[in-house]
Amino acid sequence: MNVGEYLRHLREKAGLSQTEVASVLGVGQPAVSKLEARTDILLSTFGSYVEAVGGRPTVKASLD
Repeated sequence: MNVGEYLRHLREKAGLSQTEVASVLGVGQPAVSKLEARTDILLSTFGSYVEAVGGRPTVKASLD
């Protein structure tokens, strides 16, 4: 699952439409659609999107 697919999954799990998320982010629905189609995004963009769907962004890294 790439980052765009993950964002879409989070939005759908929250029961929100792209239009609703766009409204919270202050962008148009096409911008949300484009985010959900991307394979990479800035961490700040990821964080804003996660907060817009009611989540709390976290980053975890490990060396196994």
